[in-house]
Amino acid sequence: MYSLSLSPPKDKDVSTDVFDKAIDSTEKKLGLDGQPRLVIFHEKHGRRHAHCVWSRTNIETMTAVDIKHDHLKLKTLSKSIFLEQGWALPQGLRDYTKRSPFDFNREEWQAAARKDIDLKAVRESIHECWGISDSKASFEYALRECGYWLAKGDKKTILIILDIKGDSFPLRRQLKIKAQNIEARIGGAKDLPSINEAKEEIKKMLTPVFEKQFAQLRAQQEIHAAPLIQQKRDMIKTHQQQRTHQKELQESRWSTKEHKRQSRVHSGLQPTLDKINKRYWKVRKLNEKETWSCLNRDQEQRDLLISQQLDERQAIQEDIDKLRVLHAHERQDFIKGFSENQFMKEELENLLSQKILHEQQFYADQEFQLSDENEIDF
Repeated sequence: MYSLSLSPPKDKDVSTDVFDKAIDSTEKKLGLDGQPRLVIFHEKHGRRHAHCVWSRTNIETMTAVDIKHDHLKLKTLSKSIFLEQGWALPQGLRDYTKRSPFDFNREEWQAAARKDIDLKAVRESIHECWGISDSKASFEYALRECGYWLAKGDKKTILIILDIKGDSFPLRRQLKIKAQNIEARIGGAKDLPSINEAKEEIKKMLTPVFEKQFAQLRAQQEIHAAPLIQQKRDMIKTHQQQRTHQKELQESRWSTKEHKRQSRVHSGLQPTLDKINKRYWKVRKLNEKETWSCLNRDQEQRDLLISQQLDERQAIQEDIDKLRVLHAHERQDFIKGFSENQFMKEELENLLSQKILHEQQFYADQEFQLSDENEIDF
């Protein structure tokens, strides 16, 4: 199997015909011509996407179609589609070396979505910590203030970032810079705690008070978002009813037109005579032309309705996105504030312990000096 996802720019109105042409071009480019395929359209967050899956098995030879350099071919094809449609090229397509460090692939996005993680916010925080630090100590200090821990992975040489919930993020993948540049500043992972050790440290820090306050914050955010989410659900229900109504009308009209086309074709011995006098071929050509015209008309009507609904959906999605970003920042600020307080508490405890040790050493020295002075020589 070979799977492809097509996600056009967020602000572009893309018809089904553009998706079909892109899928056909991809099929030809990858050498999958004639292979069985399944295309699925769906809408999410006010955007229309398409997914296509091909069978790579050649039924005649019972071998898999060999696909080479597919990422490079798809990148070239994506660029040509953007230029053909007159869309502004993303920076990563114009120059691969200037791609955004905050972009992530579908696997990373899906994994983050399952855990309710704002991966872009995480990367921005890690980039900020990296930018203001110049050594391992300063980087760890900046991470701790933002609620992150630096640890070593299972392979010992891989550096891992852990958040306050124990979710892990490979450092190099978040920063998207060369390993030697990271090693030059961090100096390797030799003295860092393992992932399990870091998680144990996080557990010790997460008091019941933190868990309670964080749960209260999430509950408040859910109450705040409830009216907007309900508005979205009502809109989706209305859109589904509109599409169902349109489908029923089109099916009814199709049935009427199909009956009319079938009535043109004679039954019994008459079709044989029609073929001789060429009436059959004229009727057949007319029916094919009308059928194709009806198919295109119905598809254009569906595309128009989808476009109108997406415009309505995107308007409310903008508010949802803004609210989601606001809530993510609120949670991040809460964790950051808690981490700063906890970190300051640890620093204060360290200072107090150092002061106590210093005082103990001072009095011990004083006692030693007094004992020397009180000695009597015999």
